Amino acid sequence: MKSIGKRAMQAALCVCALTAICWELGQMTGQAFRLRFPAATAWLVAGLLLVALLSRDAFARDAGHALPMLVLTAAMSYVAVCSADSLTWRILLPLLLDMLFAAVLLLHGRGSRWLRWLAVPVLFLCSGMVLGVLLALVFPMAQRSVVLEAESPDGSRVAVVWDVDEGALGGSTLVEVERLRGGLDVGFGTFGRAPRRVYKGDWRDWVDMEVVWEDEDTLRINGQRVEL
Repeated sequence: MKSIGKRAMQAALCVCALTAICWELGQMTGQAFRLRFPAATAWLVAGLLLVALLSRDAFARDAGHALPMLVLTAAMSYVAVCSADSLTWRILLPLLLDMLFAAVLLLHGRGSRWLRWLAVPVLFLCSGMVLGVLLALVFPMAQRSVVLEAESPDGSRVAVVWDVDEGALGGSTLVEVERLRGGLDVGFGTFGRAPRRVYKGDWRDWVDMEVVWEDEDTLRINGQRVEL
């Protein structure tokens, strides 16, 4: 059981570290990194951390390992939120478990005094993230859903029409242009240019919206030309 706990902790560290590194590489190169399956990644990390938490392995109980685990878990959670099309309980619940399990490992960890002092501000910041996730679960945020897609004539771009439902606050209609080529697929995620927003209108504007490509560089939205 102890060796299983150590391997689970190491696997969770690798998943979160790899996600954070890919995100940072994307920021450095001007590319947007998105996890292919953000919810599945969050559940995987939650399962691995639970195994590490239930074990009595010294590696998992070491504050020198638990502290970077919590930091990397927070980084992975941020990337997962940015990768999700909408923030529902399917993505928020595993992220909440990730943060809680990592925090418990740190609180019960053994280590030097300076590590414990360093853990205080980290726990404080991560508790803010946990609170934000809890609030998002209790008071759901805007839900985004694709209602229309129009591919450019050369197949290099696609115009995506989003219906954004904000509940009692109403909502909006967004049109974003995404590139279909030139990205880098790394299996568990993709690198590519961030979608470009070219239109924002009132909620349910999409019902009577006309989105047509004139050519590979020109989009017409309700009669208005948009040069890309």
